[in-house]
Amino acid sequence: MRDRVLEDIRHEKHEFPRIFADFLVLLLGEMAFGSLFLAKESRALLERFINEFNEASAEKIAILLWAMRRLMDPGELRLAVDKVLAALENSTGWSAEAQARMLILLLIIKRDDKPTMKVIRRRLQRLARRAPEVLKALVPPRGK
Repeated sequence: MRDRVLEDIRHEKHEFPRIFADFLVLLLGEMAFGSLFLAKESRALLERFINEFNEASAEKIAILLWAMRRLMDPGELRLAVDKVLAALENSTGWSAEAQARMLILLLIIKRDDKPTMKVIRRRLQRLARRAPEVLKALVPPRGK
């Protein structure tokens, strides 16, 4: 879905940071999976995707975490994010952009949890030193 959004915007000749397409997908995912009615099924899907963690399931995990963040108690959400961070740390063969996207989305999901944010920021800084052009393409420049 994210790729389709980016493709449609490229045809319109608009330039914007690529992470904005992820934000749109998160919002749509929240509308689709954020209801109490689907909470049980969404939890089961989230657990399955975390257990099968790979680059293809990462976007689905981010969508479900975002959609369910209000339905999960803080400890449950933190545990899920910690599992994702551990799986991301142990994964190999990912592109720098895919890693950065996942870390940025986790940072947004856990923006109220200072210890988790610190861990994610450190990892993003490490990634930025290795591939600075990736973060520049994903995230808009800071305003002055």
